[in-house]
Amino acid sequence: MVYAPPAPGQLVTLFAGYEPPALDDRVWLCADAGVVRATLQAVVPASARPRLEMVARGARDRSWLRVLLPASAPSLRLRARERSIPIRVTATLSSSAPSLGLAVRVATVQRARLASVLPSPAGSFGLGGRATLARDQALPAATGPSAEAPARDQRATAPHAETRRLRRATRAVHAEAASIRAAARAGHRDRERTRDRLRLDQQEARPIGLRLDAGHHVAQPVETVLGAPHTAALWPLPGRWTPCYVPEVLARVRLDCRALPPLGDAVELPGCCDGRPRPPWVPEPPTATRIVPIRRLYLVRNTVTLTLLDGTEIPAASLRLALEADAWAWSWSARVPGAALARLQAEPEAPAVELIATVNAHPIRLRLDSIARARSFGSNWLDLGGRGRAAVLGAPTAAPRARTNTESRSARQLLDAALTDNGVPIGWTLDWQLEDWTVPAGAWSHTGTFIEAAARIAEAGGGYVQGHDTEPVLRLLPWYPRPPWAWAETTPDIALPEDACHTERIEWIARPDYDAVWISGGEGGRRDRVRRAGRAGDTQAPTCVDALATDVVMTRQRGLRLLADTGRQAHITLRAPVHPETGIIHPGQLIGYTEGGTTRLGLSRAVELDCRLPEVWQSIRIESHPT
Repeated sequence: MVYAPPAPGQLVTLFAGYEPPALDDRVWLCADAGVVRATLQAVVPASARPRLEMVARGARDRSWLRVLLPASAPSLRLRARERSIPIRVTATLSSSAPSLGLAVRVATVQRARLASVLPSPAGSFGLGGRATLARDQALPAATGPSAEAPARDQRATAPHAETRRLRRATRAVHAEAASIRAAARAGHRDRERTRDRLRLDQQEARPIGLRLDAGHHVAQPVETVLGAPHTAALWPLPGRWTPCYVPEVLARVRLDCRALPPLGDAVELPGCCDGRPRPPWVPEPPTATRIVPIRRLYLVRNTVTLTLLDGTEIPAASLRLALEADAWAWSWSARVPGAALARLQAEPEAPAVELIATVNAHPIRLRLDSIARARSFGSNWLDLGGRGRAAVLGAPTAAPRARTNTESRSARQLLDAALTDNGVPIGWTLDWQLEDWTVPAGAWSHTGTFIEAAARIAEAGGGYVQGHDTEPVLRLLPWYPRPPWAWAETTPDIALPEDACHTERIEWIARPDYDAVWISGGEGGRRDRVRRAGRAGDTQAPTCVDALATDVVMTRQRGLRLLADTGRQAHITLRAPVHPETGIIHPGQLIGYTEGGTTRLGLSRAVELDCRLPEVWQSIRIESHPT
């Protein structure tokens, strides 16, 4: 923009609609843009003594002021505020010496030039200058302007955005020992810049949740409906948990541990008065059918411990136990930490180490036969293995012996005599559940260990032998307590629905459908033909020869086993928890398994326990005969 000097007395119009001010008023040349370029020329009459002042406010200002002053001495003052700008002043003065002053209040003067044409002085002439540097070292308060963010643009319309003005004028040189910038834009202290957008979405706010319809945030569980299977159920607390069981014969009067009962009264012994665990007493199973009800939810609290006979606990990461009808003792394996090796190794002269495994309060006494150690970086484990307590009656612990009967005895008497050492009982008793029969003199001849002699007599009577879980007792059980064709009229020991089982597997097997068999005792024995009742007996099974077939009782029991294990069969394998109603299902129990509305009756033949806390599962194999 170039401004032409008007004639004296005329109106001066710089912009449309602009009324020029009086000569005594200040004239401001301002613009909203970042650059102001202007030139002002004026011829001032001699009678007027104007006061001219140019103030540059902008990002980059470049202005020239040319003034033709009258003869009278004028006073010229130029001020540059806040910025460092180039200043050029050209003045032509009259003969009288004027007073000329230049004041620049900036931090740094970049360029300044003063050109003057002065008349010849009549006297002495002097030119002097003075520079004054003022610094404001007053620090602002903690909540002063240093805590605010400056604006992006330093235009006149928006000098700042969401910030407070400085405590002092913007002429402050320093703030908090930080010098202001020399450029025209530095209108505030040198602080962090603002964000790209002045309208911030958030300011130091925490993010909201992903969903507004969250169920709860660290809230207490609310009460459930009355029909819920359980309310606020809790897992058992860490530590060892062993429940106390009381035999039925002692269930008379329950007294406190500190109470003194009267003499002669039958009382119940709680068994946990001192807080220490006691070996649980497990009563004999009742004769009535144990029914597992159908529920929407089966909640079982599983507890598994492995301890030495003195009560020292061996922490086990896993435990597996298996028992079959063909086997006479439990087989087991476990994985324990390697630090337990010293406690599991017996002295050379000492007997083998024995342990007690308790699965859901059911104890099983075990004998340790093998130890294998597996070590790697950061890992040290022991793999244990062995059999049940009855393993002491077999090899290699027991040596083979030859046995004969010199006089007529019953089969049970022969087995009692076999469980002696030079006529002295070895401490094991019999749980005889077979029909006993008479064996004449000279018919019994056997060489083997104690358990082999028991298995031989049990096989002759159509049964099998198994050791008790904890006590030194041998149980001789019939292979078929009742024939399969009579199971429909038999009350099952356990009623197990499919809802209470995790998995199921059924395998159908077809075997020859025999209905008759000859049992021969050889020289001096019997020769009997056993036939299934109600059948013609025209399908003959291979003849069975046994030296102990000396009585019709024996031939009938042996023939029942041979004829019952025939025809079409269904072998069912169920994987289920150890329910409190059933406990561990041992071989020999009659199971009523309901599947799809159909009830299948069968005898359990094997059970396998897989214990990996908090889970404990038992796999049951059932032999069923469809009718």
